[in-house]
Amino acid sequence: MACVSRAWLLALIAVGCGALSAGGSSLPVGAVRAGAVTRVESYGCFVRLDDCGATGLVHVSELSRERERHPDDVVAVGQPVLVKVLAPREADKTSFSLK
Repeated sequence: MACVSRAWLLALIAVGCGALSAGGSSLPVGAVRAGAVTRVESYGCFVRLDDCGATGLVHVSELSRERERHPDDVVAVGQPVLVKVLAPREADKTSFSLK
């Protein structure tokens, strides 16, 4: 049986991504998932995934191929989006892209 830290397990439960996978992450790099924008900030927007409830940041540089002045020009709160998983660093810190 593998040893997993208590903090890591609690973070996984809080995110709601279900069972552990072989690689320790249920969000493989490159996977495309459906979600909705939950918050828009000057540096990007936060997206909550529909299938597992994980939340991650889409940096302003990953919102569009064109340069935008503010994320509000591209997305709005509640808008459904398809995001690509860039880096699932931790259960509560994942990077996404809209490109």
